[in-house]
Amino acid sequence: MNTPTKRPIRPYPFYLVLLFVALIGAMFLVYGVMSGVSSWAFASRAIRTQGTVVRHDYLVISGGTSQSKSRPVVSYQVGGKSYDVFGPSHDEQGLLSKKSPIGSQVTVLYDPDRPEEAVVESFGVHWGGPLLYGGLGLTFLLLGSGWLWHHWRRWDSQVGEAGPGLTNRST
Repeated sequence: MNTPTKRPIRPYPFYLVLLFVALIGAMFLVYGVMSGVSSWAFASRAIRTQGTVVRHDYLVISGGTSQSKSRPVVSYQVGGKSYDVFGPSHDEQGLLSKKSPIGSQVTVLYDPDRPEEAVVESFGVHWGGPLLYGGLGLTFLLLGSGWLWHHWRRWDSQVGEAGPGLTNRST
């Protein structure tokens, strides 16, 4: 005689971890998209001008190492008034970005309503963060939700579909 038995308990802590991974991925993806939209909005309304590298600010990395990073200080003019903006930083080996020599010309994007808000035009400055956060977010979202869906379906196929809380297995 087939008597319904209680369905085994799903391994919820494992599913919660996968759900957490998927949610973190979703949050990173949303942040990446919002950051990308913000970068695109700024770039579309910004005005381009030429700036000149006037000096380099050096940042010493603490922790017992002798490494340092520098970032160029770029001066640009709008309406006869001079402004300064920091360019992208690079390490002393030049691995993060090429070092701009003092006196070199670079393109600066500035907000026409607030010329003091500007960035040195660079792919990494505009799209590095959005691509990094969006890519990581999409990866975590797909992995977490994919594994969750796969394990959930696998568990359901092993237990059977006799109804909520019941299986067709006899004791």
